[in-house]
Amino acid sequence: MFNEVDSSSVQFLGGITEHPVGVATELQGLHLKLGATENRPFAYKKPNCTEDHIRCWEGITPDIVAEFAREMNFTYEYVEPMDGEYGYLDRETDQWNGMIGDMIEGKTDMITMDLSVSFERKTHIDFSVAFMDSGISLVIKGESSKSNSFFFLSPFELVVWFMITAGFVVMSLIQNLFNKMSPYGEYGQRVHAMQTCKCGRCAIRRRAKIEQNIKLRDHRNVECMIALAADERRDEMSFYNALFLNAAGFVGHGAESMPKSPSGRLILLTWWFFVLLIICMYTATLTAFITLDRIGITIDNAKQLLQQHKYSWGMLNNSFVVALLRNNIDPDYKKIVDGAQKMPNMSESVRRVKQGGFVLIDETPLISYDLMGACDMFYIGGEIQTFDYAFGLPKSSPYIALFNTQIIKLREQGYFDGLWKKYDRTPDHQSCDSHTTGSSTALNLLTLKGLFYFLCFGIAISMLVFLCELIVSTTKDPPDDKHRTFWSKFGRRVRLKIEDVRTEWFSHPYSQLEKVDEDREAVSDQNGTPPAYDPGHLTVL
Repeated sequence: MFNEVDSSSVQFLGGITEHPVGVATELQGLHLKLGATENRPFAYKKPNCTEDHIRCWEGITPDIVAEFAREMNFTYEYVEPMDGEYGYLDRETDQWNGMIGDMIEGKTDMITMDLSVSFERKTHIDFSVAFMDSGISLVIKGESSKSNSFFFLSPFELVVWFMITAGFVVMSLIQNLFNKMSPYGEYGQRVHAMQTCKCGRCAIRRRAKIEQNIKLRDHRNVECMIALAADERRDEMSFYNALFLNAAGFVGHGAESMPKSPSGRLILLTWWFFVLLIICMYTATLTAFITLDRIGITIDNAKQLLQQHKYSWGMLNNSFVVALLRNNIDPDYKKIVDGAQKMPNMSESVRRVKQGGFVLIDETPLISYDLMGACDMFYIGGEIQTFDYAFGLPKSSPYIALFNTQIIKLREQGYFDGLWKKYDRTPDHQSCDSHTTGSSTALNLLTLKGLFYFLCFGIAISMLVFLCELIVSTTKDPPDDKHRTFWSKFGRRVRLKIEDVRTEWFSHPYSQLEKVDEDREAVSDQNGTPPAYDPGHLTVL
């Protein structure tokens, strides 16, 4: 059997002793004790103030409370904690200090400050809906940077530069190979015509080639050759020309020599698209590096603090930021907390930052307010963790719904944004180009591997196109006594190409063919005068 509890000595929010029924609908006539402590720009006392206690307070939260009192018709007073703290839990004694401790002990009815919402606090008190969003940021002072003569190499790691160079050489070689192998390439068309032409003049010249040990491509005037504008175009897409064509792609220009075969053109388009993406990434990353080089900052995120010895860092002792980062699931943030200098107050923190070589980790609104107008101050990366500011109330308070309604109403009206602008200390005409360092991480192979996969994919597709070229050109080859079926004609093309590789590719190309005797040129074969050469009967040109 339960003992009856005398509730006559219990005081509820506002000092009333009558047990509230359900949810309160008004605060009219109540006098509230509100927990507050000085923390610019949210709440602070006017210096040498002789006015009423309430009027001596100003800032964002006193203005909000004044608006609440006007709308809900209650009176209030501010109660400061003895230690001036917001409140954190002493794990040894399991006791809260600061404003939270005062409210739990019944000394105050409500905390009207920028109270950060956390799970640990929520287990002991209730929060209103948030009136402002916040986060944790890092700020540092810019400094003069050292000259870097090779700054243009910074956007990519060394292995990426090596892979780009290797890709450049490989793609040039493949372009040259497709030009020589493809029946639609400049070289491939000419050599195949020389190898297969049946006219008497060409037959004599082929015999002269064997006798004099020269190359088919040395012939200056062969009737069976494909007509060209000039002799120097005999091997348009040579390896040298392919290198120049691919190099010109880096500066957005073409070249006089272009591949003629579909497979060669496809491999060139693949390379051009690869170069386009590389240039875009290079330009964007180089811009970030130039910016960081100008302000002399060598880190761009919180975790890099653990990998350097140039900068020290700190955060306010026993602050919400310390508790939030220490409870983060990422162990690196706990290491950052352990390695941080614990600052006694915000003024000392700001002084250390302005001296240089020191990174301050704190709540974004506080950093923004204290360093407004300082154009040599820069945020490092973005916010590493976000949270809300809200007012604190005792557990199961029947009046929380009233305050939530007012906060939501004021947020919709843009009231809180207006308050921040009101206490913004930066002159309207003063602005800085940028207050963030961006990212300075060099792009590595892991980031860019997709581009190299794309190159490999383009090479594979081009090889399929090359195979289709062989098939199509084979179907158009005229049959003869030995080569009537498709596979026999295809085999002849393969054998001729192997012979071309064996005898033509790796020799000095510009020896002169000795003059062939006119009588020998006039000799016809045993079947009489050969028919006039018709290139349409040889291969698709």
